[in-house]
Amino acid sequence: MRQRRLFRNVSALVLAQGVTKILNFAVSLVLVRYLGVEELGRYSYIIAYAYPFGALADFGVAAYSIREISRNLGRASAVLAVLQRAVLLLGGATAIAMIGLAMLTRHDTLTTACIVVIALTNLVSAATTPFVVSMTAREDLHLVSVYRVAAAALGVVATVAVLFWGGGVFALFAVTAGVNIAMWFVGRRLAGVSIPSVHVPLAAVRTMIGRAAPFGFLLLGFALYYRIDMIMLRWLRDEGAVGLYSAAYRFLDAVILLAATLGGPL
Repeated sequence: MRQRRLFRNVSALVLAQGVTKILNFAVSLVLVRYLGVEELGRYSYIIAYAYPFGALADFGVAAYSIREISRNLGRASAVLAVLQRAVLLLGGATAIAMIGLAMLTRHDTLTTACIVVIALTNLVSAATTPFVVSMTAREDLHLVSVYRVAAAALGVVATVAVLFWGGGVFALFAVTAGVNIAMWFVGRRLAGVSIPSVHVPLAAVRTMIGRAAPFGFLLLGFALYYRIDMIMLRWLRDEGAVGLYSAAYRFLDAVILLAATLGGPL
């Protein structure tokens, strides 16, 4: 029975990873041709710029919470309450830092506006984290798979709609924010839990962040390593160079992440 459930959970995650990978890769090829070199460079740079801040907004607290809830399902409500406050505080702090750094480094108006949208999107994603953590800790990984596929499919539909109506980079990030808002409702419905409205001491949040810090630094290190090339290229050259680099990297990126896509669920 236990082995059957393990096989079902892993299979569901592998299938979800495969589907989302195919959908994202297909829409990325369309984006390359639609945006052109300059706008693709801007789009890719903004994503690379925001990527490390996403790691900071999580900082390992989701993984730590999954472990704690898995050890004792009776503590799920208490852990989720602390997690919710932790991710919202981390998300808010990183959103301010992201926008502040964008202004200090004197990005153009359009790039800065897109970064503001991503910062707000990260806050919505942070609010969704407790629902995904709850499903994972309960080993309802088939629900996590449904969530991931639904997010990927909705993202593809939203992106295609923007391209159909002739929208630009800002519109692409704006619809991503809309997709994240929709997925908050989907995540809450799938998880079937409500986060208790209780006072969470700041000391409990500090304890959770402190215990999650080793994994948080690992996430941050990977995020910096994985996207620093596009940031450096933009600062040393221009958006056109980033666009050409990003277009060529689409195929390599698909191969690099293939092993993680299949092996990650294990």
